[in-house]
Amino acid sequence: MTDIRPSCTMCDESCRFVVEDLPVGIRVFCSEKCWAEYTDMPVQPEGYYGLVNDIQISWGTHLERLRDDQAEGHIFSEDDEI
Repeated sequence: MTDIRPSCTMCDESCRFVVEDLPVGIRVFCSEKCWAEYTDMPVQPEGYYGLVNDIQISWGTHLERLRDDQAEGHIFSEDDEI
C-alpha cells in the first residue's frame, strides 16, 4: 500500500507531521522550519522544537480527520484536495 501524504502547508514537500492545536485548525508540515515560519516562531535547527522524530506515523487517521475538516470548510481552500 502506498503512503500518500498531503503536501506541507508552506511548500510542496510531503508532510512529516501534523499540528492539531493551531488557532486555525489542523495543519501539516514537512519540517520544523516550515512550522516555525507559519507560526512566526524563530527558525531553529531541525529537532529544536521536538516536532520531528523517527517514529512511523499512521497517516490513515490523520488523513481522515483532515478530510473531515476540509469538508466542513475548516482548512484548505475549496480547490485543494487531499
